Amino acid sequence: MIRNLFLLFLFFPLFAVTQNSCKISGVVSDKTETSLSGANVFIVELKKGSSTNENGEFSIDEFNDGKYTLKISHLGYLPERIDLEVNGENLFLKIKLNKKNLTLDDVTIIADKYEYVKKIPSRIKVIPVEKIENSSEQNMADILSNISGVNVDNTLGIFSSHAVVSLRGLSGTDQSRTLVLIDDIPLNKSDGGSVNWNLINNENIEAIKIIKGPGSAKYGSNAMGGVINVITKKPIKKFSGNIKTSYGTYNTFSGSMNLSGIVNSKNGDSFYWNIMGSAKKSDGYITELDEYIEVNDSIIVPVFLDEVGSSLKLAYLFNEKHSIEFFANFFDDKRGNGIKVFDDYGAFSEHDTWFSVLKYKYKNKNFNLKSDFFMLDEHYQRIYEYMKEGEYLLYDVDSKRHELGANLDFTLTKNKHTFSSGIMYKHGSVDATDTYYTSTDLISNAGKMNIYALYFQDEIDFKSKNIQINIGLRLDFADFNDGLFSVKYPSYSIEFMTDFQDTVINPHFWNSISPKLSIQKWFNDQTRVYFSYGKGFKAPLLDDMCRTSKKRNSFRLSNPELKPETVDNFEIGVDYSIFKNLTIKQSAYYSIGKDFMYIISTGDSVNMGYKISPIYIIDNISKVHIYGLETDLEYQLNESFAGYLNYTYNISQIKKFKTKDSEADEDLNNKYLTNIPNHKLAAGLIWKNRIANISLSAKYIGSRWINDLNEVDDEYLHTDKFSAYVICNAKLKHEFYTGFSVVVNLNNIFDKIYINNRFQRCPGRYISGQIIYKF
Repeated sequence: MIRNLFLLFLFFPLFAVTQNSCKISGVVSDKTETSLSGANVFIVELKKGSSTNENGEFSIDEFNDGKYTLKISHLGYLPERIDLEVNGENLFLKIKLNKKNLTLDDVTIIADKYEYVKKIPSRIKVIPVEKIENSSEQNMADILSNISGVNVDNTLGIFSSHAVVSLRGLSGTDQSRTLVLIDDIPLNKSDGGSVNWNLINNENIEAIKIIKGPGSAKYGSNAMGGVINVITKKPIKKFSGNIKTSYGTYNTFSGSMNLSGIVNSKNGDSFYWNIMGSAKKSDGYITELDEYIEVNDSIIVPVFLDEVGSSLKLAYLFNEKHSIEFFANFFDDKRGNGIKVFDDYGAFSEHDTWFSVLKYKYKNKNFNLKSDFFMLDEHYQRIYEYMKEGEYLLYDVDSKRHELGANLDFTLTKNKHTFSSGIMYKHGSVDATDTYYTSTDLISNAGKMNIYALYFQDEIDFKSKNIQINIGLRLDFADFNDGLFSVKYPSYSIEFMTDFQDTVINPHFWNSISPKLSIQKWFNDQTRVYFSYGKGFKAPLLDDMCRTSKKRNSFRLSNPELKPETVDNFEIGVDYSIFKNLTIKQSAYYSIGKDFMYIISTGDSVNMGYKISPIYIIDNISKVHIYGLETDLEYQLNESFAGYLNYTYNISQIKKFKTKDSEADEDLNNKYLTNIPNHKLAAGLIWKNRIANISLSAKYIGSRWINDLNEVDDEYLHTDKFSAYVICNAKLKHEFYTGFSVVVNLNNIFDKIYINNRFQRCPGRYISGQIIYKF
């Protein structure tokens, strides 16, 4: 059905026949007279147009005498409007466009338009495509680690299958409190709140928009610390593409191909497409710390990765008002866990993921409508094998995760008001089974979560006074049902888990009202002050409510009686400039988390068959206080030289904790949340010259508490905190022939070794070389 519809939209304009004889042609260039290919030239009255070829040339024919308005636009340039009068003669025009003079934070690219974020009274950071391409980081999570207020747990780098990117100190190991979007479509899964960051290919990214804090009424569950929205590229040329291949440390190979194009019809309609494929493979490295590897530990092997991905985007634009877009993404990977006994791959995890989106947009001068329908299916499988003291263990975790949802948004502009409203629905489910092949055990968990929301927002712009006020209200409803946890045919080593099974978990329904308010005042183009308040809401995760499991040296209980958590966030910020090319942006925030969901010790222990292990559970903590300060300095000398420096100070502390059993439960009052640094510093510079583009970056990550009691870990690390560390990176890019470039990446130049909360070490120094051909 969709295929036939696209074919109809594509070929219908070819049947249109007109009898007019006049023609307008010309060339579009910039002020240096460099031809601009892919510029859109459109006759407003006739709703028809064309795009420029590789020489900047265009031609529009077959129309009558009269007065017309010609509209010319190109990505990265200011649009131009020209009034014409045609009197039976052909016209030839030479059109020059002015380049947009935009700083990195002034603008964010959303699909086919620019949205000026200066009008929004909150702290928003935009990473444009140029900065992404110049970054020396290997993946999306590490690119984000250079932003103030962003905490990243991605110790294994490209070998990681569960990176966590969180905002504003709300969690160091939980992705669910930061909402991650791709073109406004959520990627967080209802099962564990996780995001497969490997699913996002840097080749498809136009910009990354980071909204800090729960200030917007548009975003609800998972947006406690803020929102990370990945904006994908839209083709602007008739045909273009690139081929990339690279080789790096640990025998790491990767390659990708990206092709795209746009077809413009004479009546102003257009069709664009994009197809991309990529692959990566590496032998990997040993993540186990040397001091923990025993002489007879021959089962310890390097982790490995083997992944492929592909995506397809098709869109049809009906003149300037209607558009429909389809996007599909497939990702498949295997990542080793560093242990091998008998299985061909050893212990490994695998993600088979299908992600698809269908979008419709309507826009005119004062009214916009946008609807989305999305589906994400992930088949997660983990094979685990291990041998200890002659006993062999082999089991398979098979988890089917399904996400389905829809959004409908309206925007109406009238005078100084911009009214926004929308509704959203998201369904998430999990159906998982652990099958033990070396025993009779069969462990299952399942559950479903439905989330509904309705929001209203009014953005008021007092232009004469340079004041903007945003008022919003969001209603969230969450419905949990069909939950279960069961243990069948238990053997001796698993029999203890039958005491914790719950084959029928009671359904739950929650709701929340979240008000939002923000105001700002601009004193000039560089100076402003703003204040914002926002309440955030997050429903419990299916994994926390339904899955009881063994962890490394511990046992974790599910909690079917979990309640949603909320956070009240207060923020004040200021932007100013001391020198002409230096901007300074500072924000201070204070958040109060209520019913905060957190892993805590129950004070009990359980006999797991081979050792006595402590029991942990996800539970609601009465109150958590989080406060911090962010300072960003950006220096832009010219288009060839730019630098940045940012610092984050953050405190995340439990302020009100009620013990259920004073004799057994530990007192967590005034304890600090784990894996969150108090201090974080990042700096970098980009220098473009005739020889090479050079990018240098460094980041300091402060020490982090290891456990919830903030006590010394007696068993492994013999300290209470993970040590602070500094990482330095560099990238050199040289274009030696038109379209051909060679790139050298140096990550972790000084080979600094640090570990995560699973006691795994980082890859250390990583060097790679890349060849790029663009056409």
